[in-house]
Amino acid sequence: MNTRIPKSLFKYLRFSDKLLEQLCYDKVYFADPASFNDPLDCLPVVEADLQTDELESLLAQLVANRSAKEIDAAMKKVRLRGDNATARLNSLTGTEVRNLIGEISYNATNPEVEDRETYIKSAFRRAIERELHKSHETGVLCLSSKFDSPLMWSHYANQHRGVCVEYDLSKLTPHELHKVTYGESRKVLASQINNWVLHNDTAARQAINKASLLTKSGEWAYEREWRLLGQVGLGESPMRLKSVIFGMRCADVLKYTVVKALEGRADSVKFWEIVQPTDQFRLKRSRLDIDELMLGMPRCSAFHDFDDLDAIDGETNRTQ
Repeated sequence: MNTRIPKSLFKYLRFSDKLLEQLCYDKVYFADPASFNDPLDCLPVVEADLQTDELESLLAQLVANRSAKEIDAAMKKVRLRGDNATARLNSLTGTEVRNLIGEISYNATNPEVEDRETYIKSAFRRAIERELHKSHETGVLCLSSKFDSPLMWSHYANQHRGVCVEYDLSKLTPHELHKVTYGESRKVLASQINNWVLHNDTAARQAINKASLLTKSGEWAYEREWRLLGQVGLGESPMRLKSVIFGMRCADVLKYTVVKALEGRADSVKFWEIVQPTDQFRLKRSRLDIDELMLGMPRCSAFHDFDDLDAIDGETNRTQ
């Protein structure tokens, strides 16, 4: 699918307990696309290239598939099993399908609707878009091929107070990693969705995934993004942690915390810091001097020493 996979990719992150959890336990977070900065990201546009009755059948199947998964998950939570549970599942799923299609048909009878057929076809198309968006239920891990982007350090790493994590991709297979395309169409044909849903067409599924999950506005091209897809939430990292790069404003105590947390992996994980840029604003990284960082850490307040001196002085006075 993708050729020339890079040796390393980078993830910009702000400092938090979640960051430490990811670093210490080799976890990565697959985000819900609904939480992305760009509301158009992972939001495809469906072109209705099927007849109205075919669109209705496709919508009914999408709703049935999604509803069955949701209801089945709910039944498992309350431990419902057996023939009665299956019958109940089918009944509830069928009810949702009939209600949605019935609502569209009813709204088409509104006297203000000039062309009933056009209205119904457009309503089916919009409903299919919503169901397609729900059907993915896919988490996205966004990575970049560059560690020296001033914009990403500002946006995603708390204005250089955070870190940029480097991952080694040597264990990934080509089909696991996806390169984002910029400025292309996010259009999906209803016929492609139909071939995927009803006929399990692999080529159609790939085309849908590309338009739905791997296409962004050209305005984001500076990110040079690659994506891994997985279940939404914190999951096992399929990549090896290679290095941690600290931002220009990252406090020494935070650097100390991360280095100490990963000290058992000192042979395999390197530590860098972003240094002052050149006159061309190009960011560079330099190896972190860990010995210098550790010198005097953790620090004790000098006031404690005065307390000890007062105690010693009092003891001396009592013995005289």
